Amino acid sequence: MAKKRTGQGALFCVICGEAALKDESVCPGCGSPYEGEARFCGQNPYGAGGIGYSDRAKDKTFRRNNRKTLVGTLIAMLVISALIAGFLLLSGQLTADADGLKILGGIMAILWAFWIIWIVAQNLPHKGWEGVVERKYQQLQERRRSSDTRGHYIERRMEYAVVFRLNGKKTKKCSEYDKTLWYDYLKEGDRVLYHGKGMNYYEKYDKSRDTVIPCASCSSLRDARENYCERCGAVILKGQPVSAPAPAPAYEPQLPPQSPAVPAQEDAGAYRSAPVRRPAGYVELEGAQSPAGQPVQTENRAPFCPGCGAPVTGSKFCSNCGQKLV
Repeated sequence: MAKKRTGQGALFCVICGEAALKDESVCPGCGSPYEGEARFCGQNPYGAGGIGYSDRAKDKTFRRNNRKTLVGTLIAMLVISALIAGFLLLSGQLTADADGLKILGGIMAILWAFWIIWIVAQNLPHKGWEGVVERKYQQLQERRRSSDTRGHYIERRMEYAVVFRLNGKKTKKCSEYDKTLWYDYLKEGDRVLYHGKGMNYYEKYDKSRDTVIPCASCSSLRDARENYCERCGAVILKGQPVSAPAPAPAYEPQLPPQSPAVPAQEDAGAYRSAPVRRPAGYVELEGAQSPAGQPVQTENRAPFCPGCGAPVTGSKFCSNCGQKLV
């Protein structure tokens, strides 16, 4: 019988969920490669997550992983109990007489009671809820701590929080410290179903635009095209598959209309100006030029004398009647 894979890499087939075999590169159950893009047969990751909540939240793969967790913690508790009993007896803090055994039994009873309470709390059915991501924020928290080696010190940690709005005015908050799984995955406006404390998983309603989806069992980020997690073998909670969503249209800013460009003169820094609108009776003096080559308006005189009607000759006084023309 072939051995199952252990350690790093793909431990389960992401297509059928069977355990990966150590000396094989292709799953004997479905014929899919364990690694690489070939196992997805060219499927587009966009749309693979689907739309809608999954109906496999109570799949047998979650119960199998819960049993593995139970067995693992049970073995750990047995080892810890043996180490505690051995240390107390060998160090002389307890003796092997009736009184010492009673004290040791009391210590073990308290330790195992905590373990039983934790196991029961993990396996009890928990009520979930549905809401919408209202906002997200992050803030630095400080708290005073003390230890034998460091004395009193300030512990700093960053809180990454996601606030959900439920029906009505009720809100819920998901807080993570120094990790950003849900803070990065969930976006404002997302419709979300919380599966309860037992699973502690937030499932999006619309996963069609996600290329990765967190595993509900081990919390690792998985490719949206996977049916099962390649690390723990749990089913990936997805909705009804849809075609790849159309990309959002590119943003094209509406610019104000621009005036036509003014062509430049040969001289540096000189521009051809628009024709000058001159008032009635405008007279130019010969030889008066601006730096740009345009005539300069020097005086504004009437072309005829207002007193006698004789044409003016360019002087300040009429040559016929002597009336001042300026």
